Amino acid sequence: MSLVKVRADEKFRGVVYLFKIAGLASMAYDAENVERPFGPSRIGHCYNVLLMCALLLPNYYSLTMTYSNVYENQATSEITADLIQTAFHLFNGLFVVGYFGLFQRRSIELANRLVAAHRSRPNDDSIGMHATLRRILIFELVSLILQIVTVPKALIFVLYFVGAVINGHILNLLLIQYSLVARLLQNGYGSINSSVCKLDRDFASLMEHYRLLHQLARDISHFYSPVMLVSFVNLFLNLIVYSYYVMLPVLTLGREFSCNNVLLVLYCLNYTIFCIVSLFILTSFTTAAVKEFRFYITTSSRLSYHYHHL
Repeated sequence: MSLVKVRADEKFRGVVYLFKIAGLASMAYDAENVERPFGPSRIGHCYNVLLMCALLLPNYYSLTMTYSNVYENQATSEITADLIQTAFHLFNGLFVVGYFGLFQRRSIELANRLVAAHRSRPNDDSIGMHATLRRILIFELVSLILQIVTVPKALIFVLYFVGAVINGHILNLLLIQYSLVARLLQNGYGSINSSVCKLDRDFASLMEHYRLLHQLARDISHFYSPVMLVSFVNLFLNLIVYSYYVMLPVLTLGREFSCNNVLLVLYCLNYTIFCIVSLFILTSFTTAAVKEFRFYITTSSRLSYHYHHL
């Protein structure tokens, strides 16, 4: 086993445990099991239940405090927007964590199939995947540190942002997880396209690999569609509300702001930027996967015609 492969496996393990912390991989992981590295885990189920409880407590406090108008200088429209955003933020976190806990077996099956498809691809791209995993780890570390640093220090804000940081981390990692899946699918389609263009593999074998990837992509799309739909609604709701707070100093020129208000604006700005970056990454990888798929359809149709008319 090469040094690059060892490092890539270590980073993949780190990404897997990053997803496990966020409740997005409630399964056991065994790097030594090449065929089926993912398996069922009761601890994963219990952890997701505890994580849902951890989501409930600070968000319930936040809803109570917002409804009681404890936070300073809030208009009625701001209170209403905060209540809706916090409630949906909580619902999104509970739904995502509960979904991955409830459908653990399905997620295990898809994960093992994705690993098998990646390992059986015609061309190796270990260096590219190594770089992708490294960027994911660095991005998440920087995102989490900046979110924690910009949390206002007043007690009522700290308790509010405990729930906000957890919810935001789950949402952000879900986008990254789906982006990584799209990257793996794109890598699979890309390796097939390279082999088809070079004609250095048996055409029937390539078609079988394509059917495997195509069915896997469809199953993954069906699996992720509920959580991605809810998360996208939550993401855009967050962007609308947080963008308002980012623009608030511009809209209220001349108004004095406390230290907590400044930190609140910085937190909202930081969260908005990282949400936009996550959305851009997701869009880029998904679009690349679709382009590879369409290119393969065009190329394989032409080759199939020549193959059947030899």
